[in-house]
Amino acid sequence: MNSSLSSKIRIGAGLVTWSSFRDRVTTYRQATEIFEALRQAAKIPGVRGVDVSRNYMPENIKEFKAVLQDLNLEVASVGAGLSSGPNMVHGSFSANNVEIRKIAIDRVKESMDIAKELGSDKVLLWFGQDGYDYHFEVDYKTKWNYLVEGIRDCAQYRDDVRLCIEYKAREPKIHQFVNSASTALVLIQDVNEKNVGVLFDVGHALLADETLAESAVMLAQHNKLWHIHLNDNYKHADSDLVPGTVHSMAFLELFFWLKRLDYEGYVTFDTVAHSHDPYEVTAESVQFTKLLIASADRINNTEMDLVFSTDNAMKGLSIARAALFNH
Repeated sequence: MNSSLSSKIRIGAGLVTWSSFRDRVTTYRQATEIFEALRQAAKIPGVRGVDVSRNYMPENIKEFKAVLQDLNLEVASVGAGLSSGPNMVHGSFSANNVEIRKIAIDRVKESMDIAKELGSDKVLLWFGQDGYDYHFEVDYKTKWNYLVEGIRDCAQYRDDVRLCIEYKAREPKIHQFVNSASTALVLIQDVNEKNVGVLFDVGHALLADETLAESAVMLAQHNKLWHIHLNDNYKHADSDLVPGTVHSMAFLELFFWLKRLDYEGYVTFDTVAHSHDPYEVTAESVQFTKLLIASADRINNTEMDLVFSTDNAMKGLSIARAALFNH
């Protein structure tokens, strides 16, 4: 119990960092060829695996798997890609059009099969287009029920793959239905299938004005903290910056609690390179993450138990400062 976090946690790269990126102003970069992206990720010290996306992988899965094995990379998870494509702009699982809902559900089931073939047991579900922009736009009850029914259908398709729901408050939809840690837990409760949990995206938690450690503890209390995306932002947009560059103290507390929770899964980087080099963004993300994990490992649990029992915030900050800055 509570052995060093650095000995348990696994660090992975997100291939999305090498994918194309554009906004309403310009296109910043074209996607790196997928096998070249894998080769670059494999060269980064500390990277054990990769998050892959159904929308950014070759058609030949067997070849993809062979290259991964040659590079000694695990597949941490497979993203189902529910928020991309013109047919999903009015929702995926919550779309009014039954044919669109079927396309989305089939996409997830296909992703579940791909995950197992690649040696992973996790598929990531982000419902970025499932939400609304205006008052009087949607039937909240019907849309929620569509989400529940679709997730349950996928969960029952094969119980050897875990579905990890990624919540986010906004963007692209101004209001997303699955918008917070607590809402994700309510959704999981309604689905009521054992292989449905949460992907905790740190940047999305910040965007929802959540305290990172508190949300992680709440998810873990329900045994639903199954995967973690690391990135950072200034809380006004989902900027997907190098983790810890903005909210270092919040990250330190998160890693301290991951240690107390005996978290043993992957933390992977959901970062955007924009005009920067994706290899360098990922390499720097690894360094920040390792530094913060090492700092969290220096915090003494017994000392913090005393802090918590006395609500002594200044003592807690003193311990955290010494761990992070060695002073």
